[in-house]
Amino acid sequence: MALSSGLAAAPRDCASAKSKIILRCCKIILSGCSSTLVYIDAGFCNLEPEGLTAIVSGGGLKVLNVTGLSYLNFRDALAAIGNGFATRLKILSLRMCRTVSDASIVAIAKGCPQLQEWNLALCHEVRVSG
Repeated sequence: MALSSGLAAAPRDCASAKSKIILRCCKIILSGCSSTLVYIDAGFCNLEPEGLTAIVSGGGLKVLNVTGLSYLNFRDALAAIGNGFATRLKILSLRMCRTVSDASIVAIAKGCPQLQEWNLALCHEVRVSG
């Protein structure tokens, strides 16, 4: 199966999936994610902010790896993780997400009460307030 046809099928399957691994992909948007989706590994992807919002919108996510996000508008978009959709999130890796802001970190901390493990290594924009 060609890479493009596999990625094109991802949005259709998201409604019933329990986990997705989409490493090193560009501009992926998963839509219709249900509460059955509990694991996403999107390390080193160039996700659009809308794609990240769609990923967490199902409300069932427990593990999210977005190591090395390269999209520059994520300063505000990462706050979507803490906007009430990811209340079941337990593990979050933002490793090497160099544009993560303190405001996003605070929003995630407030909106993810079950968060147990959080990787912020090499997140250079996170300061003391974050």
